[in-house]
Amino acid sequence: DNTYTFIMPDSDVEVNVYFEQKQADTYTITVNPSQNGSVTADKQSEKANETVTLIVEPSENFELESLTVKDANKQTVNVDMTNYTFPMPASNVTVSASFKKVEDPTPETYSVTVTQPTEGGKISATPKSAAKDVEVTLSATPEKGYVLDKFTVTSNGKEIPVSNGR
Repeated sequence: DNTYTFIMPDSDVEVNVYFEQKQADTYTITVNPSQNGSVTADKQSEKANETVTLIVEPSENFELESLTVKDANKQTVNVDMTNYTFPMPASNVTVSASFKKVEDPTPETYSVTVTQPTEGGKISATPKSAAKDVEVTLSATPEKGYVLDKFTVTSNGKEIPVSNGR
């Protein structure tokens, strides 16, 4: 209320008023704790329409899944997801984030090169390429009058043990 009173003396009065520029209201930024990462704001409070920047730091092997900013009325505030910035509304805000595990990238695969013998039978390998630690099956079909002696498998000049699958 901007109404003030005084008691009139028994003489003329002169009334003066002095104004000062009002300080803009500031609003609080609350960041909820997150699992598997953290979010911090570049400030704890801000004036309406000023830019707030969020610092998003996922834990190792995690990435940001969602980032939400809600005002005091639980309305969503739009966040620039490229820069993690938002314009401060004329309200306190709450920031929430969730992080998800980064899926393992597709493992590197290596070729299985089969050299057919000049005589005695045929050999095949399944699969024709595989990632590390994947079992590869070798099949030998001897021609009439031949029997399988042995398989040899080498990688980078080193012999790899082959076991009989029976």
